[in-house]
Amino acid sequence: MAGDQDSFSVRESLTAFLVSVIHTYLYQRGIYPRTVFTESVTLGVQVQVCKNPDVNDYIRDCISSLKPLLSDLCELRVVVNRPSRMDLCGKYLESLVLRFGHIGTEFSRRDVCSFALNEYFATVLLHLNLLECSRPPFTFETSWEICVRMNSSSVNLNEAGIICWDCFENQEHLQEDYSILPIKSFRNNNVQLQVFLEESLKKDENDDS
Repeated sequence: MAGDQDSFSVRESLTAFLVSVIHTYLYQRGIYPRTVFTESVTLGVQVQVCKNPDVNDYIRDCISSLKPLLSDLCELRVVVNRPSRMDLCGKYLESLVLRFGHIGTEFSRRDVCSFALNEYFATVLLHLNLLECSRPPFTFETSWEICVRMNSSSVNLNEAGIICWDCFENQEHLQEDYSILPIKSFRNNNVQLQVFLEESLKKDENDDS
């Protein structure tokens, strides 16, 4: 993600956005019971936030460790792993993908307080809030994790010591058989960002998701 991401307002907006995206996805896909979520507002959008302390700590630690390196962030994934009963090839059932291009330098300088940038991020959250309309939540217990890909292999994600990252640096970890569900994309001089759901086409016969 090239551009003026080192400005305080951009980093703060992006951090709040990433945290809210992760919580919203967990809610929409039924990873945890709805009763463990509470309503909150981020960037003017009503979102659901998981109240589980362990979940909050994990998300906070992941994003905190990324915060100084946001200018090098290429892709962030929230990966839903297969339950152990599924004896199928491929590690995960699906993943929410945020693929970053750039935030324009001139755009960032004009948008001093990131008001316009927040509108882009808020639009993504609004679309993500509708995910369960097209994809019913999972009805079985599963696990999830956050994975990232950086623009440069020389970036040391583990230097801060906050969390031990499993960073993938190419496409070899992706499913060979998957489908793409676009959620929202921006491709202009101001912001380049793709948000989509990547679903495995290899389903267990008992998987009714």
